[in-house]
Amino acid sequence: MAKLLSEIVEKSFYQPLEYKLYVQAFKDGILESRIAKHFHVPSELVRQLASDPDHGGEQTVSSFIETLVALELEKDGILGISVSRGAAKTDLIDGWGRMWDVKAPPSIEVINFDTEVKKAVESVVRKLEEFPEGNLGILLCTSFLYQKDYIKLQEQLRGALTERQKFLVRSVHIEGVL
Repeated sequence: MAKLLSEIVEKSFYQPLEYKLYVQAFKDGILESRIAKHFHVPSELVRQLASDPDHGGEQTVSSFIETLVALELEKDGILGISVSRGAAKTDLIDGWGRMWDVKAPPSIEVINFDTEVKKAVESVVRKLEEFPEGNLGILLCTSFLYQKDYIKLQEQLRGALTERQKFLVRSVHIEGVL
């Protein structure tokens, strides 16, 4: 079940998903089938959702994570029924026609997260500025972050976003499939 921001912060036990496992499952060609099996959906649907128009329809680790977020939130009724792949510059369209972009920065041992948090914040701000009319929301998947990195990212976002932009960002923590 997807967890919203308040539920994540209040948990005394926080266990991030291991990003390297998802990269390896993608390389091994099993990530698609694991997602399909977990959500009891056809592999064709997983492939369709993971085909990213911003990358020529290619499927990447990131696009499979976007698919995982979409299916988890759809299952929980948060995005309505019939989530579909968004057009260029968007990742998803929910059952009500709302456009979403998914950001899922990972905590990786060998990478300085201060640099990564800066990139993640810039990416969120840039995406929201591309849609100044506010018709695109951000799903910030925190599932691959250590708790300390998640807190650091939240602090940086609070300082970088306007009140209106803050309303458009939803932090979610999803269960894994591996």
